[in-house]
Amino acid sequence: QAGGITPIMDAQIQIVAFRAADPCQSHTWSVGTQTNISDGTFTLRGVPVGTASVYLNTSNMNQSNYVNEWWRNVGSTSDCILAELLDVPGGGVSDLSFQLDLGGSVSGYVTDALENPIPNLWVHVNDSLCGNGQWFGGDETDATGYYKIWGIPESDDVFVQTCANCWGLNWVDEWWDGVGNTGSIDCNGAAPIPISPGIDSDGIDFKLVLGETLTGRVTETNGTTGIANVCVDVFADRCWSGHYRGTRTNSDGTFTISGIPPDDEVYVIADGPCATLNYVIQWYGGGTDCNSAQPVTSDATNVDFLLEAAGSISGHVQ
Repeated sequence: QAGGITPIMDAQIQIVAFRAADPCQSHTWSVGTQTNISDGTFTLRGVPVGTASVYLNTSNMNQSNYVNEWWRNVGSTSDCILAELLDVPGGGVSDLSFQLDLGGSVSGYVTDALENPIPNLWVHVNDSLCGNGQWFGGDETDATGYYKIWGIPESDDVFVQTCANCWGLNWVDEWWDGVGNTGSIDCNGAAPIPISPGIDSDGIDFKLVLGETLTGRVTETNGTTGIANVCVDVFADRCWSGHYRGTRTNSDGTFTISGIPPDDEVYVIADGPCATLNYVIQWYGGGTDCNSAQPVTSDATNVDFLLEAAGSISGHVQ
């Protein structure tokens, strides 16, 4: 526990050694184990030997309020940016420790407009408005629509969002906005939630509406050769304003985007360069000029694009 003396014996903690270009990003290699619940000890095997070999972090597996933390030489930390690489000599490392703080939790129910529970839907929590900061975990709703996210670090403000898009479900995702359970599609309307150690901030409820589905195809200018892996995104307004949902094209150039809020006017862009493809970006009905983009309905079909092959510019900056 945080004092560095008392072992954690009331919960099992997962320990992961991993490699990554950045400890806050996805792993390129990892191996894990779990603590012995009788004394809090653990042993990781199969760890590569070397200087600055691996990062280490803990996971409460969303089963306790112990905060997920990263190893550093002087006291573990809940801030992934402060994680340090561990040297692993040939003989291995012993007596390595984490000192986990006690966090709090958030919980609530997710239902539809008629208050029927929505099961198997992911809900997650972030420390910054619009999800630009550190991710603190998530949970999947059960058969009653209930979720609970454990082990969130003490804070004056965290933000909670549904993620139907995570599992490909056709619900419109919302941020909790503190106004009943109406929710906000716009992340800027999210309300902060305070977190205190050992306390559950309950009543973080959502009432979601079914989304609509937009389909189309992206091809070369011949209209037949499909282009795979193009980013296609839907916006509430022209010129990248109010992002709704996005996807990438299939191998034949087709795409399907679900979970779009019902809207008589949405704007769609096909963006090859986002996936390092050498095609000119195109707004539906407007070519390269976002101000000339033409709206379609959020349930439109045959939203098709003919992308022109692009040139490239290279050089160097001194």
